[in-house]
Amino acid sequence: MKEKVKKFIPLFVVTALIFVILLGVVIVKVIQRYTPGKERVDINEYYNVNGSDAALIYNDVMTEDLVKVIDNNIYIDIDDVTSNFNQRFYWDSYEGLLIYTTDKDVIKTYAGTKEYTVSGQKNNTEYDIVKIDGQNVYVALDYIKKYTKIDYEYYENPGRLYLYSVDGIYQTVKAKKKSVIRRKGGIKSLIVADVKKGEELKIIEEIDGWTKVKTEEGYIGYISNKHLAKDRGEQTRTIEYTDIVYTGIKKDYDISLVFHQVTNVQANAKIWELMDRTKGVNTICPTWFQLSDTQGNINSLADYSYVQSAKAKGYEVWGLVSNLEIKVDMYELLAHTTSRENLANQLVGQAVANGLDGLNVDFESLDRSCGPAYIQFIRELAIKCHNNGIVLSIDDYVPSESTEFYNRKEQGIVADYVIVMGYDEHWGTSKESGSVASIGFVEAGIKDTLEDVPKEKLINAIPFYTRLWTETTDANGQVNVTSKTYDMNTSKELLYASSNLVEWNEECGQYYGGYVNDDGSVCKMWLEDARSIEEKMKLIDKYDLAGVACWKLGLESEDVWDVIPKYINN
Repeated sequence: MKEKVKKFIPLFVVTALIFVILLGVVIVKVIQRYTPGKERVDINEYYNVNGSDAALIYNDVMTEDLVKVIDNNIYIDIDDVTSNFNQRFYWDSYEGLLIYTTDKDVIKTYAGTKEYTVSGQKNNTEYDIVKIDGQNVYVALDYIKKYTKIDYEYYENPGRLYLYSVDGIYQTVKAKKKSVIRRKGGIKSLIVADVKKGEELKIIEEIDGWTKVKTEEGYIGYISNKHLAKDRGEQTRTIEYTDIVYTGIKKDYDISLVFHQVTNVQANAKIWELMDRTKGVNTICPTWFQLSDTQGNINSLADYSYVQSAKAKGYEVWGLVSNLEIKVDMYELLAHTTSRENLANQLVGQAVANGLDGLNVDFESLDRSCGPAYIQFIRELAIKCHNNGIVLSIDDYVPSESTEFYNRKEQGIVADYVIVMGYDEHWGTSKESGSVASIGFVEAGIKDTLEDVPKEKLINAIPFYTRLWTETTDANGQVNVTSKTYDMNTSKELLYASSNLVEWNEECGQYYGGYVNDDGSVCKMWLEDARSIEEKMKLIDKYDLAGVACWKLGLESEDVWDVIPKYINN
């Protein structure tokens, strides 16, 4: 028996020892798990800064963008400025010129200078306004602040710029004990900075058990809620800035406009033959001006006597400028300040010389790269127009992702009227047959444009034409589509003479008909007539728009003039 006990004791000791070791391992792991980590972040890596760079934190959100600190002045990349803070700054890389446009002034400064001009008057700063570093262009923050609703705080070692663009009330909380903030929520996350007992922290975001804060020394990170007082304080940020108010020109009546296509001087003489059958029209828009080169020169078919005669009859005249007749490199034209200004000067000069009431800009098929220069041209032209009492209107496609760079929102601010071209749903070279302007297409165009343009500035353009589509099938079974454009009377005659069945299509808001030719080709037509026009006019009334524009004078049937005036408030 004693021998058995002697054999059992070593086994017990070994087992107990193993248990103690395992228990120790468990305890160590528990301690490790619940002991806060002490490792710190590389603060430069955390803010992604080095050298003279500084981190950019925008409305308390850390970005990947960096700013430059040169001679104790902060500089921001022009692309970051226009993308995030103020799109009205424009950099002309060809002429080394930074432009800022207000409602009344074009403010200019050249790279590497402390001087800028406002209304021709020279002003000076204590710093270079624009710095160029290789391909990058930087603008002094204090200069940006002159024209932008922003406030900022700057911290050193490492450099951190906190930029704020919105007013508001934010909450604060005090640390009830000495603590740290971490890269992420969690006690093992790397330490960003220390927090003093009683330090007031700005609350950015609250998550489960942790709060994202900004410290008094300008560090952002997460702190455990256990280390925070229960009471919350409030601070108010008010950014002192006076917003620009664009007044422009607004008529006290609905616009009822007809486009008068003028391709030669002789066509001007036909205006009253065409206008005599209209009713309710108050604005004529002749297509008088065409771009002729990339230097900003134009061809003009303007006729002073035409304008005077129109005014005597109670009409306003808005001259249209187009880029469709002569192929011009639009980027080359618009990206150069000198050519852009020349174009604006020539247009306004023609408007003043001929007594025009307005100008209408119809620049189509632009490339996305033209976007910033195009809207800058509109800003600059608007100033010249308004200084001379000239209405500025812009023609636009129905909104789509491919045309968003036309910047309808800015157009709706600086221009007087925006005309959405509610047609060419299916255009002349479309690969499938379809309506020129179905009611759903028109309404979608209006609604989508209203997201950017106020209703009191939005005019909907309607078509006075119809396309007859012809579909042929080749030997491979491929359907080929062609089309011809007809005026309202001719298209109606063609359709009713050829089709055995013409029916009203409620979905399209048009009469539809088709027929088969002797050669087997299939013809289709979605007809524009007085009834389809009335459906479109109802939309103008429904959305309380600024009026209607009609393309084009001379294509309409006489009965549309019994429809359109019913929806126009003169």
